[in-house]
Amino acid sequence: MAGLVCSAIVGFLCVQVPVGNAANIKLEDRGIYVADTIQAKDWTLSWGRSMEWAPPRLDMSRLERVCDGSACVVYWRKCNDAAHPTTCSYAVGLGPDSSVFFDLTATGADGMKHAMDAIRIVVDLKSGAAVPLSKLDRDGADDQAPVLRTGDAPP
Repeated sequence: MAGLVCSAIVGFLCVQVPVGNAANIKLEDRGIYVADTIQAKDWTLSWGRSMEWAPPRLDMSRLERVCDGSACVVYWRKCNDAAHPTTCSYAVGLGPDSSVFFDLTATGADGMKHAMDAIRIVVDLKSGAAVPLSKLDRDGADDQAPVLRTGDAPP
């Protein structure tokens, strides 16, 4: 891939809004907590992070792995309806000590499809490697993202 084509890159996400549509990006610094939101016509993606603690480390051995060309990520996903979701929670492993957690909600199944087509997870900004969110299509076996307890060694 020669490079990413994005309407915006926010954190680890490349968002491509189709012509004729709009999206709002809100980055809110609340002191020790930062809340980020991307809102389009029929979907909203939100995540937050604390400046006081690192996100929990994911148990990589219990995550799904997906690739798009040479770009690969490991992830956990849980949706309200596996076939036609309108709400999904995600945890994505970006490296052994780097993970992100976010929620995606849509006004309906079509809105969720629009979001999954519009959002890519950036794996390597320099090369343009990214995985479309639509490829993260399997719900995890666990109800919550599998994280390591403090003191656990990574698998």
